[in-house]
Amino acid sequence: MSHFLPAVRRQRRSHGVSRRTPAASRSYVQTSDGSAILARAQPVAAPENAAMTVTSTASSTATLTATLTVIALLPLVAWSIWRRIKRLVGRQPLSRIRPWVTLLLFPPMLALLAGTAFVPPHPQPLRLAWLAAGLVVGGAAGVWGVKRTRFEAAGTSLFYTPDSRIGIAISAMFVARLVYRLAELAIHGPPPPQDTSFALSPFTLGPLGLLSGYFMVYAAGLIRQRWRMLRAS
Repeated sequence: MSHFLPAVRRQRRSHGVSRRTPAASRSYVQTSDGSAILARAQPVAAPENAAMTVTSTASSTATLTATLTVIALLPLVAWSIWRRIKRLVGRQPLSRIRPWVTLLLFPPMLALLAGTAFVPPHPQPLRLAWLAAGLVVGGAAGVWGVKRTRFEAAGTSLFYTPDSRIGIAISAMFVARLVYRLAELAIHGPPPPQDTSFALSPFTLGPLGLLSGYFMVYAAGLIRQRWRMLRAS
């Protein structure tokens, strides 16, 4: 085979074969005149399941990220729920600012949620009927809650004692839905970017409307009662 090497080198130069061709992929062909040429290396085909492997890895990474995010948010959610329930139990100072914060916070949040009903390619504006129904029922519960609240003045300070059963029952419905969603994200991972199934679900719009209607009307009742008590004093 040694007398074939010069011819092999000439054939490599004439055919433009790279010197970096791996030895394992080289093959020599002997011609009729006794010379030898280097056959071109065949490209190695990529595995058919390479795309599936990349997709599976990306999906697993997204699921892990969502799970870690949910775990990180749980203490914050628990702390917010505890603060809200604490304000619904026992005697509370009748603040001048806190009711206004509630009145200013809920409308933009509801507007953003309502906007998701018009997101293409599948707008669902009729789903907002659940939100409207929740607001009406929650507003009626807020009026009843204000009537069952005891207001009192102690020197220059004003206090109120709410009926904790109403607020806790309404908050529990929304918290249950939120916990269910967090568990769903932890198990199945994040949904597609255009997925509005959770936001526009009746089980989300109803409790959120109920919660928003109750606290907005109740906050308005606290502001109105505070003005009355200040005017009377």
